[in-house]
Amino acid sequence: MDEKLYAVLTGDLIGSRQLKSSGISYIEHLNKSLEYVGREYMLPPFIYRGDSFQGITSEPESALKDAILLRLRLISGFNVEEKFPRIDARVSIGVGEIDRLPDEGYRLGDVGEMNGEAFEYSGLQLDRIKNERRNLAVKTPWEETNQELEIHCKMIDRLIDRWTKKKCEAVMYRLEGRTLKEIGEMLNIDGSAVHYRLAQTDYEIVELIIQRYSDVIRNKAEMCGSNESDEGPGVQVE
Repeated sequence: MDEKLYAVLTGDLIGSRQLKSSGISYIEHLNKSLEYVGREYMLPPFIYRGDSFQGITSEPESALKDAILLRLRLISGFNVEEKFPRIDARVSIGVGEIDRLPDEGYRLGDVGEMNGEAFEYSGLQLDRIKNERRNLAVKTPWEETNQELEIHCKMIDRLIDRWTKKKCEAVMYRLEGRTLKEIGEMLNIDGSAVHYRLAQTDYEIVELIIQRYSDVIRNKAEMCGSNESDEGPGVQVE
């Protein structure tokens, strides 16, 4: 095991029983949403136990943005009209070391054999936010960082919960870095309408939180990397 940091994203759909009874093809939508955020993941997000999912990224500084984009995609991407059910997910991010990684020929069954603090943190936090009726959490090896991120995640939850599907859609495109003109063309509305829609969301707060998270985790990762031994055993690859 080395001191390189990874992020494990673990989550599940909210209200999947109701979605299933309504006849909505939510699994296909979940698959597409996971592909959308996990294209570059070392272990692309996969679905297990029907409505749960997990993925591993070697770029932990991007994990919070990925989790937010996933939720916004789920909420807005199935059908943006409010009369259709709102699909959302709980997502827990565990940042830390991983004891063993899969090789290129991994099978989904191999994932259960992997372990490490990133897996432990992600799983424990998911259980906790289920009990607290929250939808986003991050846990790292650093307590002072965890205290700060706890506040940030609660703020993001509060914002997303009050956004309509159309606002989630606009914020999603904005977080991707698209201009107002580009968003307007995608949504078939003019730039002023996009500006008005975004102005009602306070999305800039989310951007600031994402940047703060990224800076903190990147700095921590660099510190871990500087402490690695050139002769260390490294992460085990089966």
